[in-house]
Amino acid sequence: MPATEPTPSESALLIDAIAVAKLLSISKRHLWRLVDADEFPRPIAIGAKLKRWPRSVVARWIEEQTANASR
Repeated sequence: MPATEPTPSESALLIDAIAVAKLLSISKRHLWRLVDADEFPRPIAIGAKLKRWPRSVVARWIEEQTANASR
């Protein structure tokens, strides 16, 4: 029987700026403005140009913003 490769958990997935912007319902440019203003976590650099966010980091940021807004 061939061994099956483990699939990454949802929280271990890396997502690009387009996916993050879509999750936040903002433009990609606005996302980068938030990053530049240190209002959103910086992405992980994969190589010279590729940038990705762990989905778990984005989800945690959304939860924090939601909690702060309800106070």
